[in-house]
Amino acid sequence: MPNDFGPAPLLERRLKLAGVPLLLPFGRRPRAGFREITLPEPRISRLWERFSVDVEVAVARSSKLFEERLTSHRIFIVEDGDRYAIRALCAFAVADDGASEIAEPLHDRTVEGLRSASNVLGLALRTLSDEGAVLVRAWSLPHSGSFPIYLRHAFVPKRAAFVGDRKGCYVSGLDFLRAR
Repeated sequence: MPNDFGPAPLLERRLKLAGVPLLLPFGRRPRAGFREITLPEPRISRLWERFSVDVEVAVARSSKLFEERLTSHRIFIVEDGDRYAIRALCAFAVADDGASEIAEPLHDRTVEGLRSASNVLGLALRTLSDEGAVLVRAWSLPHSGSFPIYLRHAFVPKRAAFVGDRKGCYVSGLDFLRAR
């Protein structure tokens, strides 16, 4: 069985063109339950369990993995009504060269979870733009639960050559980060 899945499914979203900010239609107002968190956060592991119900191959997203790999990232979340669970999150960072990354978008598989994920991604894009980012990169397979959210926020595939059957696989920017 070959383990070459082809090139990473890279997506990009330009935030500025010739120094002029481009339209950011989403993320103007946070949803109820929005806040920024710091690590460690044990609820991340429970959110991954709810997100990954149809994921067959992936590195399990756990609080420990986030703590090891996301040392310089910010994490926005939307909590559900009772603050027991996280409904959606977006981990992101801005780089010195004006490029930035969305390391991980996660959400529960409800309609409210999708809306919350779109909101935190929009807020992250707005924050990155305010911090001087020109370009944002993310990684997602077309069948991933997060892919439509990226499309909604005007991300476009940088490399569209998807090789092999990756239907049950999940990948994000977190997979390309090393532990500290």
